[in-house]
Amino acid sequence: MRKVELPIAMPVIFAGIRTAAVQVVSGAVLAAYIGGGGLGDFITAGIAMMALPQLLVGAIPATLLSIGADRLFGYLQRVLTPAGMRARDDRDHAASSSSSPARRVPRSTTSR
Repeated sequence: MRKVELPIAMPVIFAGIRTAAVQVVSGAVLAAYIGGGGLGDFITAGIAMMALPQLLVGAIPATLLSIGADRLFGYLQRVLTPAGMRARDDRDHAASSSSSPARRVPRSTTSR
């Protein structure tokens, strides 16, 4: 199982983890509506007072936290997924970054 099934399922598992992490951050912002505090307090107060700077004080860090969590789990996905199971784009990126621009051969867009 560890050699076949888990590597095949790794991209799907991490897709779920990444989605859940982003939803947890957005759910934490909504905690202000039930008195939980946090960055949502700035957002709801900014909306109530029509104060854009106060709204942005809560919205920008929440957005950056969400993007950071997604990037972190994306990095972990690339590290933990075996090279043969990675998406085609990851392999192309790794191949192009390891070779110098002079040695790369552009792909043909016409059919043979």
